[in-house]
Amino acid sequence: MKRKLKTKLALIICGIICFGLFGCNGEENGGTDADSTVEESVDGDSEEVSEDAGEESSDEAGAADEQYKNAESPAPIGEWIKSAAFNPVSGEQEVIYWRVTGVNSDAQASVEAYNNGGNFWVLEQPEEDFIKYYEMEYEIRYPEEYSQEDFGITVSDLSLSAENRDGRGFEKDGTMYLGVGSCTDVTKDTIGEGEENPRPGDTVKRKIVFTMIDGCDDYVFAYSYTDTDGERKTSYAASR
Repeated sequence: MKRKLKTKLALIICGIICFGLFGCNGEENGGTDADSTVEESVDGDSEEVSEDAGEESSDEAGAADEQYKNAESPAPIGEWIKSAAFNPVSGEQEVIYWRVTGVNSDAQASVEAYNNGGNFWVLEQPEEDFIKYYEMEYEIRYPEEYSQEDFGITVSDLSLSAENRDGRGFEKDGTMYLGVGSCTDVTKDTIGEGEENPRPGDTVKRKIVFTMIDGCDDYVFAYSYTDTDGERKTSYAASR
């Protein structure tokens, strides 16, 4: 009898102790669980926002890739255009950026500098007095991940052309003039090139001259290239 009583008393005391411990832990865990619930809720929202932001960033990046691929909506002067160029180091097309920084309707000094520079070709003066040489300055920016040799990047001018927005040639009084809009790089003979090769992350300045019908200002600069996916594309920059 005494043994049973002792057993019952032991069970009662054990129960009281457990209840007390449970009550304390419940209060502590209650606060922890509540905090945990809030944190999980906040973290959950954060992850959703992050995913949405990632999708938006991806969409925006995709939109940026397709920006300025229409001659009717070219990049404004000073606006960078994402394009690509062949990199002989990697043997692949790699991303570059380019932008027009200025256009001048009087390029005679640049033409003379080029013709006196010992170049293979000579820039002939147009026979028509209403066709003249214009000049345009632009920049190329190489991303940080652009492949390079130990000595840096060998810069190649971009194959640019001045074109009508509608893709047709330039005409005057009903006559189409072939060759108008053809561009020649005159960087070496005008603004010069740096003594050191550029590195990934650098921006280089370039200059071209091109023939244009005097007074014409509704044209764009076009750069046709193969992108990193192997697709042929053309990006456009405004002339004014």
